[in-house]
Parts: sequence; structure tokens; C-alpha cells
Amino acid sequence: MGRLRFLIALAALAALLLAAPVAAPAAVRFATPNGATFGDCTTSSTLSPKCRIDRAVAVAKFGDSVALDGGTYTLSSTLVIGTAITMQPVARASTPIIKLTAPAKDTVQVASGAAGTNISGIEMDNVNTDAVGPASAVRTLGSAHLVNVIMNAHGPSGPANVSALLADANTTLQSAGVSVSNSGGALDAVQSDSGVSLTLSNVSILTDEGNHLRAAIGGNGNLDASDISLTTQGDQCINVSSPSVTLRNITAVQNASASGPVGAACVAVSGGARVVGLRVTASSEPADADAVIFAAASRQGGISVTDVSVRTTGVAALLSGDPSSSLTVRRATLHGASGARVTGSRIGTGGPSVLLTDSVLTASGTGTAAASAESGATLLLRHSDAIGSTRGSAALRVAGCTGNVFTCSGGAASLDAQDVIARAGGATLVLSATCNTACSGPVASMSLNHSNFNPASVSRVGPAGASALTLGARNQDRRTTPPVLTDGVHQAASSPTVDHGAPYDRMASSDIDGNPRTVGAATDILP
Repeated sequence: MGRLRFLIALAALAALLLAAPVAAPAAVRFATPNGATFGDCTTSSTLSPKCRIDRAVAVAKFGDSVALDGGTYTLSSTLVIGTAITMQPVARASTPIIKLTAPAKDTVQVASGAAGTNISGIEMDNVNTDAVGPASAVRTLGSAHLVNVIMNAHGPSGPANVSALLADANTTLQSAGVSVSNSGGALDAVQSDSGVSLTLSNVSILTDEGNHLRAAIGGNGNLDASDISLTTQGDQCINVSSPSVTLRNITAVQNASASGPVGAACVAVSGGARVVGLRVTASSEPADADAVIFAAASRQGGISVTDVSVRTTGVAALLSGDPSSSLTVRRATLHGASGARVTGSRIGTGGPSVLLTDSVLTASGTGTAAASAESGATLLLRHSDAIGSTRGSAALRVAGCTGNVFTCSGGAASLDAQDVIARAGGATLVLSATCNTACSGPVASMSLNHSNFNPASVSRVGPAGASALTLGARNQDRRTTPPVLTDGVHQAASSPTVDHGAPYDRMASSDIDGNPRTVGAATDILP
């Protein structure tokens, strides 16, 4: 009896297994320019020939691959990927080109139901003939992974918003070339909506007249970009507003627009960010325009910047933020009409706490400074060389004010310098106080210790008592004890600045060149 029950159970199990549906294996759908409009696109036979690309994508099931022959696929409407597939060239094919010329239509669109789609080895081009409506070479409504792709987008004269990649869902872009051009209006080479995670790696972006890299504008999205090369003509290179931004090894070149000087920041990062390795050239900024902006937002983790180089005709870096926010910049080389400007809140009083250290700051403009702390800001300047390279530029400047939000945005300002060399063609130290209402005490405060500068080269602007200069311990008078420099920046072993510095909270273990910060009896003064 027991053996009979066992055989009956075994037969029932076999019946269940036979009745259970078996998942179909993933298929390969083949596409070729001017292919067939029928069949399942799985072979090259007469009954199921290679198809047009829209047919191959339409019949593809979840997990299938669509393999493209080389050549140009000219579309009449958007190619919508409705389920998660892999789209790539057939083996040894030349790069397939998918092209759409139409008013306000995307070339390739990954639908929300196609999350997990992979596209590789393909060029996607968009020519938007609508002067108003937006269009993109690729738009991701579902998450997608794009590798080794080329995306080109062109728009007509007018306010059309043309993007190479518009990410409305989490998107990864690797090893890609991007080009966007427009005769006028706003455009984005790569754009993502708030709440979206956008990951870029090894991407080259060339754009003309517009915002060129923008991620999670005003939202809570995430941008992680590494090994990025951007060249723009006439507008911003990077414009990111997010509590979670990571930039690594970014090279950005901002050229003049056809209409003249730029006037817009090449790189603007606000919210919370970590930046490691940023090189910016902005050679057509007006003297009062910012080449780089870092703006820290409250409760977003602050902004940390390491290894940044900026060369510009404008302000090399504007460092700002909300009250109680923090911003740290290490190993920066900032050359411009102004070096680094630190400002407070644009509304109300107060501002960020900024540590700027291990840096070389140069100002070449008139009435400018290598390092400037302005209304509402608190700047801790450490182990840096502040150079006013012309007769009209200062090394260090602090400017504070009193008044309402319309006459004084920010309030009092302070600059605390330690282990700093300050030298200038104009006044070395400038203290400026503006009392729109009565100043009950100093609103512009500067202190220096363990630094090398000319203590007699001081300019004060404003009422007596509204500014305060404190000269602390072990300062060196460069008139009698000048630093000995080998190349204008690096010190010789015989320089009096050697072993003359002092440690401080958050002091880095290495200097601007990556060498140990402390070698002898004490730390040095120079960067």
C-alpha cells in the first residue's frame, strides 16, 4: 500500500510539472535599414526576415535582444521601447545610426514599463524642427543603462529645449559622446528631473549656446559624474542643485558665445556635494562674473571640494551658502580678476562657515582681492598664498554691513588667516564696513597669525570702530622677513616661512602638492 501511494504521488508531481508554463527563452530580433514590416524578426529567412527597427522593437519580449545591422535607420516617429530589452549592433557591424527629424519628438524613448533596458554601441540623433516644443535624442521614462553610445541633438532658432539625454528615471551613461547645438534658446546636453539618480562615467560633451549639464534641478535627485569632459560655447557647463552630488575628475572649458562675453557661471553646484578633481577654464567671463559657484544648503551635508583649478577672466570661485551650512575647499588653484569670494545668505543674516586651505589664490582685477569674506560670511583661510598681482588688487579683504535685507544682505563678516602668505600690488589687507544703520561694533573683522605679510599695507573703508584688525602670534613682516620662493610659489629650504606655521583643527596631512604637511619641527606657512 505504501508503495502504491508513493507511485500515485510521483505521477501527480509529474503531471504538475508538465502542466506548468515554461518561460520562453530570450530571443534575438534582427533589424536592418529598410527591413521587413512583418514576422518575428528572428532569422534572415523569407518567412521571418530581418525587420525595420520599429518592428523589431515592437515584437521584442521582456529580456529579448534587438540586434542592429550597420547603417542609418531613418524614423518617422519616436522609437518607443515598451519592455526591458537589450539593443546593440550585430557582431562586427559598423555603428548603427538611429535618426529622427520631426517637430518636438524624441528619437528613442524608454517607456516606464521598460525599466532595466540596456542600449550599447549605437548613435542616436535628433533634429527638432519645432521652434518651441522640446525633443531629445534619448528620453528615459524607465531606468536605463547606456554604454558606448553617441547622442546628437539639434534645434532651430527659438526657445526650443533640445537635449541629448533627458532622464526622467534612473539612468547610467558610460563611455559616451554627446553633442548638442541650437541656434538660440535654452538647451541641455544631459538633463535629469528631481528625484532621479543620474550616473555619468567617461563622457565627452560638446554643446553650443545653453545649459549643458544639469541634474536634479531643485529636487532631491542624485548626480554621480566621473571622468567628464565638457566644452561649451556661451553658457554654463554644469548646473546642479541637489543634496547628493558627486563630481570626480571633471574638465570644463567655457568659450565665448557668438554674441560676446559669457556672464554665466561655468560650474554651479548648490545643495550638498563632494567634488574631487575639477579643472575649469572660463576665458570670456566679465570681471565681476563668477566662473565657479559652490553654494551649500542647510541640512544637506555641506560641500567638500578637493583638487580644483580655475583660470578665468572673472571671479574664479564664489563660495556661499545658507546660515549654519559648511563648505570646505582644499588644494585649490584659483586665478581670476578675483580669486575666492565668500558670501553669506542672500536673504536675512548669517552665512556659511568656510574653510579654504592648502591653496594658491590670485587676483588681477582692479578693486578685487585674492580672498574676500563678504557680508554674512565666516572664512577660515589656512596654509594658502593670497596674491594681488596688480596695483589695484588686494591680498585679503573683508566687507560687512548693517541694515535691512534690501540694504545689507548677510550682515557682519569675518576673515581669520593662519599660515598664510599675503602679498599685493595694492593694499595687502582691506577692511570695509558699511553702516546703513548704526554699527554698535565691528561688522568687518580680520585676524592674522603665523602669517607673512606687510602689516603697514592696510586700507580701511567705513566709520571708525566698524572694522577690526587683530594681529596675533608669530606673524612675519615681509618687508624685513620676505619669504624665499623658488618659483613664485614653492619655498626654498632657507625661507623664514619654513617651520613657522601652526597646526589647526581639520588640518590636512598633505600640502597642495600632496607632500606631507609637517616635515620638520613644525608645519610651514606656504600651501
